Amino acid sequence: MTELALISAALGLSALSGLSLYLTVFAVSVILNTGWLHTAPGLEHLQVLAHPAVLVISGVLALVEFIADKCPWFDSLWDAVHTVIRPVGAAFLGIAALGVGNFSTTTLVISGLLCGAFSLTTHSAKAGTRLLVNTSPEPVSNSIVSLIENVLVVAGVWLLCVNPVLMLVILVIFLALFLWLAPKIFRHIYHSARFIVLKLKTVVVEPDHIIALPLIIKPDIKHKLEQLLANNENIEWSVPVVTGKIPKLPRNRRAYLVQVNPNRLAISVPGKTPLLLDSTGLTVSAETRMLYDQLSFHDAGSEKNYHLRFAKNHRPYFDTIKALFSKTA
Repeated sequence: MTELALISAALGLSALSGLSLYLTVFAVSVILNTGWLHTAPGLEHLQVLAHPAVLVISGVLALVEFIADKCPWFDSLWDAVHTVIRPVGAAFLGIAALGVGNFSTTTLVISGLLCGAFSLTTHSAKAGTRLLVNTSPEPVSNSIVSLIENVLVVAGVWLLCVNPVLMLVILVIFLALFLWLAPKIFRHIYHSARFIVLKLKTVVVEPDHIIALPLIIKPDIKHKLEQLLANNENIEWSVPVVTGKIPKLPRNRRAYLVQVNPNRLAISVPGKTPLLLDSTGLTVSAETRMLYDQLSFHDAGSEKNYHLRFAKNHRPYFDTIKALFSKTA
C-alpha cells in the first residue's frame, strides 16, 4: 500500500502541477507547515516542501500566477510560457514525492517522464479551455474558470494528502476522458494559434481588396462535391473557412464555403461528405471576434444554424459574403 500511495502521490502532484505548479507546491507547503492535515503513510518525503524558502517562493509565484490567470489572453500567453516549465517542475516534484533513496535511478527517470506526461495532459486541457474561453465575447467567464481551477488544485492537494489512492482513481478517469477529447482539444489549440499568427500578419500587411470571390478549393474535394451536384449546377466560388458549430460536421476543422449555382451553398470538410444547403432559405448574421470573424447562417425551414470562422487575413471574403447574403435576404 505504501508503494501505491507513493505512485499515486507522484502522479497526483504532477497532474495538479499541470493546472498550477506554483499553487500546488504552495498548498502542500502550507499543509505541511501548519499541520492542518497529516499526510498519508509513505509520503514523508514531501517534507522537503515544508522548507520556509519553498513556502515563500512558491507563495509569491502562486500570487503572480493568480493575478495573471485572471487576465484574458495574458493567461494564454502565460500558459504558452509554462508549457515546458510545468511538466519539468512536475517531474522534479514527482521524484521528490517518491524519495530519491527508495528507488533505482532508472525507476526515478521513468517516473519523472511519466509525471511530466501527466502534467502535460492537464496543462493541455487547461490551455485549450482558456483559448476557448478567451474567444468568447464576454470577459467574466475567464475569471470564473480560473477560480474553478484554483479550487480544483487546492481540493486535489487536500485529497492527495488524505487518500492518494482515491486521487489516482480520479486521475485515471480524467486521463481516459482526456484521451477521448484530445483530438478536439489539440485542433482547437492549433486553429487558435493559427488565427493568432494570421491576425498578427494583418497588423503588418492589410489584406488585399477583392473584386470577386475566388475559387479556392483542393481538386479532390471539388471533384467529390461535383459528384453530388445536378447537371444544371456548377461551382461559382469557394473560400477557406474553419468550422464552428455545424450539424453533422466536426468543429475546428479546415473547410471550404462553396457557392453552387443557381441556389445552393455547400460546406466541404476534407474526409467528410459535403453539406449542401438551399441558399434561398438562409439568412446571415456576422460577428467580429478578437481572433477571427464569424458568419452564422440560419435556415428558417429547419431552424438550424451553421457557424463558420474566417481568419483575419480573409476579412475581404467575410465582408463580401456577408454583404452578398444580406442583399439576397
